[in-house]
Amino acid sequence: MQGESMTNGRLQILIVEDEIISALFLTEYIKMLGHDCFAPVTRGRDAVIQAKIEKPDIIFMDIKLEDDIDGIEAAKQILTCQQIPIVFMSAYSDNEIVDSAKKLKPMAYFQKPIETENIREMIELTVQKSGGLPRAQ
Repeated sequence: MQGESMTNGRLQILIVEDEIISALFLTEYIKMLGHDCFAPVTRGRDAVIQAKIEKPDIIFMDIKLEDDIDGIEAAKQILTCQQIPIVFMSAYSDNEIVDSAKKLKPMAYFQKPIETENIREMIELTVQKSGGLPRAQ
């Protein structure tokens, strides 16, 4: 159940990233901050399924993924069922892509490479906005 880990102050985080080195770095950094990560996924379809099953407290979502569902479409599908905070991360700075992502009202949209300080701030903001007990609906 999403949010259960907050009883011990740990968020459950899903990383959706097609570059495995970036996904592993992000996973290790988040663990270093004292939170838990599900196994990173590289495909949009897997992100939608994983979010429904695991109900993470926050999702770090890349835009370009390994299948025909990009991060924006995956986020749309996730948000139709659950209100999970999403942080977009992308190397794309194209206005059309950025505008499409921002229409979903993500917590943030960061251009890669993402700074570790931004990751920490988004995790802290997730806890603050949710009153310390994040829950998907």
